[in-house]
Amino acid sequence: MSITTLIRDARVAVEAGVQAVHPSTLMQHDRSRALLERARQAPRVFVATIGKAAAPWGRWWAAQEVADAGLIIVPAGYDTHEKDTLPASWRRVEAGHPHPTDASARAGRLLLDMASACTRSDVLVIGLSGGGSACTAYPPDGVSMQAVRRLNALLLRSGCAIDAVNAVRKHVLQVGGGRLAAAAHPARVWCQAISDVPGNDLSTIASGPTVGDPTTYADAVAVLQRAEVWAEVPSTIRTYLREGVQGKHPETMAPDDERLRRAHTAVIASNENARAATASHLADCGYTTRTSNTLMKGEARTVGRAHAQQLTGVDGRCAFVWGGEPTVQVTGTGTGGRNQEAALAAVRPLAQQSAPAVLLCAGTDGIDGPTDAAGAWVTPHTLRYASGQGLSPESHLTDNNSYAFFEQVDSLYRPGPTGTNVMDLHVGLIDA
Repeated sequence: MSITTLIRDARVAVEAGVQAVHPSTLMQHDRSRALLERARQAPRVFVATIGKAAAPWGRWWAAQEVADAGLIIVPAGYDTHEKDTLPASWRRVEAGHPHPTDASARAGRLLLDMASACTRSDVLVIGLSGGGSACTAYPPDGVSMQAVRRLNALLLRSGCAIDAVNAVRKHVLQVGGGRLAAAAHPARVWCQAISDVPGNDLSTIASGPTVGDPTTYADAVAVLQRAEVWAEVPSTIRTYLREGVQGKHPETMAPDDERLRRAHTAVIASNENARAATASHLADCGYTTRTSNTLMKGEARTVGRAHAQQLTGVDGRCAFVWGGEPTVQVTGTGTGGRNQEAALAAVRPLAQQSAPAVLLCAGTDGIDGPTDAAGAWVTPHTLRYASGQGLSPESHLTDNNSYAFFEQVDSLYRPGPTGTNVMDLHVGLIDA
């Protein structure tokens, strides 16, 4: 089998995994249909979809003609049907991601206003997906959006896991940590979530706007101190967090808070579903498939090297499927993302493979870091091709400059925004 065929198979397999967790697929499931039927029985229904899946999800709800008002909060550039007309009672806000913008603050305020307008007999339906924290970044009085953006940049560069990052966000911003459900109380809140976090922790997905929060202001301070960025955090935010520790600001909602009693949140899709669909597709294509049951974590470059090692010493036509979300601690000045970095780390070890093989590392949202690519692929020939152009994978890794490397060897994976997000999918194929 040719490497060109392997690359094609890997790409199509990732696309199959992404489609399995797309709102257009998920809303055909029985539990989503049941939610729609329950909503039809309510006197008034308000719908808000938030994050990278917000556009197709919100448009599906709008087409059902059940909502008295609707709100789509989507990262700028993620709505591929932005020119399509929405009902007059619906609003769409293009907010900032991964860096929050003034539009993010406006979106957060609109979301809280919608929730606050609900009465006891109303239903607030929330469709929650990755990117929701940045897209609804509404700071408290005394904290500017400039300060929030600085904090966000520090967190993204710190290499902290997403639960730690969102522990800070929940205590600096006003939507997460159960505050959205509390604002809607005593209305019923029905939230469906597409998980983009390890373990599908509801309090971490988009900072958990409809569920209780086990973390505290003290935890948020500790995260920043452990990451050794506390001194760089804007003074207004340091002051706000210290005051929170002292009890001068209300805590996020505790899991047993009475205001959350009528809020019900469930995960309807996760990386596990995407991995299963990817593996099923590859099995149908004739590959002997091995799917990892544990999520990828740790440094992306370590993950990439481990993938390459697994692709050696294999007999037959085999496929490996991994999922999760490794991290990158940025120390260089280049451009890239965790998937491109994982692929770059695999370039040299995979060059030792004599059989046709490919490793594709991709973000299921279609975006990897601050780039227009979802990731990249590597073959045993990538190193030779790069060396012929004077490119060193090691020097590009040191500078966190994976995008430039793969752009020059024409191995960037660019599907565009997918309309969903369940972390990353990595696929390794070999025909030995």
